Amino acid sequence: MSSGGRFALLIATGEYDEPGLRRLRSPVRDADGLGEVLRDREIGDFVVQTVVDARHHEVNRAIEAFFRGRGRHDVLLLHISCHGVKSDNGELYFAARDTHRDLLASTAVSADFLRSQMTRCRAKSIVLLLDCCYSGAFIPGAKGDPAVYVQDELAGHGRAVLTATNRTEYAWEGDHLSELNPEPSRFTGAIIEGLRTGEADSNADGRVSVQDLYEYVCERLHAARVRQRPQMWAEWQYGVVVAYARPKAAHPVLVETARLPQAPGPGPQAGRGGARRLLLTAMCLAQLMVVFGASAVNIALPSLQDDLGLSQIGTGWIVNAYNLALASLLLAGHRAAARFGERRVFLAGALVFAASCLLSGAAQDAAQLNAARAAQGAAAALIGAAVLRVVSASAAPSDRARGLGLIAAVTSAGVLGADFLGGVVTALLGWRGVFLLPGAVSLALLATAPLLPRRRSGPEAGIGLGVLDALLFGAGMVCLTISMTGSGRRTWASVEWLTSLASGVALLTMFLLLGLKPRGSALIPSGAFRPGPSRVTVAVSALLGAALASEAFLVSFYLQKVLHYGPLEAGLVFLPPAVTTFTVSVLANRAPYGPRALLTAGLALLAVGLIWLGRAPDNFLPPLEVAAVGLGLVPGRLGRLAEPHGPEAACPPSGSIGELAHLAFLAGSALGLAFALGTAERHAVAALAALPVGLGREDALADGYGQALLASAMPAAAAALVPLLLPRKVRALAEKG
Repeated sequence: MSSGGRFALLIATGEYDEPGLRRLRSPVRDADGLGEVLRDREIGDFVVQTVVDARHHEVNRAIEAFFRGRGRHDVLLLHISCHGVKSDNGELYFAARDTHRDLLASTAVSADFLRSQMTRCRAKSIVLLLDCCYSGAFIPGAKGDPAVYVQDELAGHGRAVLTATNRTEYAWEGDHLSELNPEPSRFTGAIIEGLRTGEADSNADGRVSVQDLYEYVCERLHAARVRQRPQMWAEWQYGVVVAYARPKAAHPVLVETARLPQAPGPGPQAGRGGARRLLLTAMCLAQLMVVFGASAVNIALPSLQDDLGLSQIGTGWIVNAYNLALASLLLAGHRAAARFGERRVFLAGALVFAASCLLSGAAQDAAQLNAARAAQGAAAALIGAAVLRVVSASAAPSDRARGLGLIAAVTSAGVLGADFLGGVVTALLGWRGVFLLPGAVSLALLATAPLLPRRRSGPEAGIGLGVLDALLFGAGMVCLTISMTGSGRRTWASVEWLTSLASGVALLTMFLLLGLKPRGSALIPSGAFRPGPSRVTVAVSALLGAALASEAFLVSFYLQKVLHYGPLEAGLVFLPPAVTTFTVSVLANRAPYGPRALLTAGLALLAVGLIWLGRAPDNFLPPLEVAAVGLGLVPGRLGRLAEPHGPEAACPPSGSIGELAHLAFLAGSALGLAFALGTAERHAVAALAALPVGLGREDALADGYGQALLASAMPAAAAALVPLLLPRKVRALAEKG
């Protein structure tokens, strides 16, 4: 039988709300250093998640999710670095950020809770590393005796507990305690050094077992005259290998529960660094493909409408089918990647994306095209989730930061340049080429599959996919989008409009009520909308999506339907604003202003630009530039509010602020575009009814597009007021960077 996966959870708490718990500087360094060697495919080859400075309920959830749903042959490693606190009756607790010394049972992580989770876990091989004061008290009745077995306390075989101290000792931090570059603690620092250098391999067999690691740490601490005595309890029916000591040595076959799975590589000639660069390049290309598939279609829509004979609102559904499918499966895609592995999810997404792109390019009517676009959006959700998890979890901390920054840069560049590239492709290949080109890229990306991790990853691997939540959200958004069109041929108070509105509200209410229930499979955590930056980020993202989706669609149609620009000319119109947005965003990131000032100013300028554009659409370039300046001020500060911290930093969970903001942006885009198109059609119909007065068809279209642009300025103006709701302490924190 093949071996299972290797998973590590590193919990580090150095910041405390309780004045009586001294701040610790080493835990973060413990997590960073240990995570780096454990992630290294040639040393530990673990899939690592890090939880930093979290509250007690977040730590409890991370621990429970980590041990849940594991297979018998998985190898699990849990490291905890924090204050250890004992109650009056000697019970051990691990301090979290919100721990109060007088309320340990309700504000700290109990050792009993950790033991119970380990006991219930099916995995046969578990290594627990405790770096805290009094950590030797973890095993009841041990009394510091290293000969005690854990079989009676922790069910299973091949389980080991290494503690930094005995039942009564303190654990010591490193000597260098500066704010800028603190060292790991003495205990964890010795572990990191032994694994990194291979010196912990005492018998030179190319493997570092738990016993090897324990002996090496004891020797190091004794030589350094550190006043703490590490302890170990282990059940030795099966050996547990923590790491390889010599990456290039030929390793013997290990026993079933201790064998390291072979990490997929790019080939015998490619080094680890080359493989990582190739993987990151593939992930960037995949992200660019998803962005192009969503945004580049705007320039091709007028040609598509003429060819297939679609109505204005029917053409809008080509955009909304993609956005709604992507929004519906955005969070579920993250869960799927955690449960089935990034490789499987990425391959499934790439195959479906390629097939749906080919079907979109071959579509002969609106029904075929909408179905293909919905499938394309669903596939994009899977690809996006896999890309985020691969870049977040498969690299060292420094590489992860660079990778996420590169993904963000590629996304921004794709969004800004998609209209221009869409115009070029449409001019050269026709509207079908806008769908066929990303499909070809998707097929090419299938060749990168060997680079992707095949195992399940992250603590959410055992949590449900949230299919019911996704279905309720998707169905509710479709109904609400239908109601928002309110076309000129249907009054706002018609039965059809009231039915779709009521259905949408009911379905979305059920979705939110399910999210409020305390259940593991909920896509949106019940505390996701606490007052503060999360609410502001989600609200601004939704309103921003409503404004931008309408602007891109309406300007493209105005240029090609009223001014008779070709696709290439229309695409070129979007190029100067894209350059302006990029330049302003770079400069804004260096500006010494808080989020309230920049967000309010940027959104206000965006609203002014849209109002100006709606009033004088023929003179389009100046208002587009004003809107571009405003847009450039928004992403940096909004992204800082959504930046993951603590338990989300290493591998963002589903329902994080960043994902909720993306979800809100897509939902706002669909509703905003539907409302704008309904407005455009109502005004165009009214203008056409006045033909005897002398209005022609182009005049009617121009009037409808102008009124729709004015309508799209409404959410931008509303969004400019939302940052004023930011608490003072959040504004001050962001101003300090």
